[in-house]
Amino acid sequence: LQTTSYNFSSTDTTPEVCVGVVKATGTYPKTPAQHACDLEMLESKEELKHVFTNMDTGGLKQVECVRVDGASDEGPGHEEVQYWWTLRHIRKRKLATLVTTRSSGSSYLNRVELQNGCLSRSHANLFIPSTLGGSCIDPLTGQIDEQLLHTNRDFAIDVYISRVNKAPCGNTEISLHKGPDSTTY
Repeated sequence: LQTTSYNFSSTDTTPEVCVGVVKATGTYPKTPAQHACDLEMLESKEELKHVFTNMDTGGLKQVECVRVDGASDEGPGHEEVQYWWTLRHIRKRKLATLVTTRSSGSSYLNRVELQNGCLSRSHANLFIPSTLGGSCIDPLTGQIDEQLLHTNRDFAIDVYISRVNKAPCGNTEISLHKGPDSTTY
């Protein structure tokens, strides 16, 4: 399983919010499209509305400042990443969208890295069997049953979220959500 962490820094009007989107590798790709789909899903969550909404006007915040790690699936220097942020900027009618990457070697200064450490502590010693819905091997053919594999991965995500959701992180908790399917995105 893989958790994509989102850290919404505190402002004068919004407290720090720590969120994780839990996905199973092989089922959900780690791509710019998946991250765009994840962000849209988070934006639709009622408990996260205050992160994306200007509480004075009730409309969407007009400026987004986003810090990413710079890898090929998030880095602002990559064309596909630029496409998805530009599309979001246009669709959401933003005044400004600023996507920056941290400097090399500065991971220890990144709040998301702290958040990942909090998640690691919370899921330490957690064992989730990969066969919660049964063996993925078809006994007649010896081949992998892809549908059952997908089902088992979904079960594992559900177990992980049930055990690790609301993990403490700094002065807040990490809210975990199941990743959306980006294949039609």
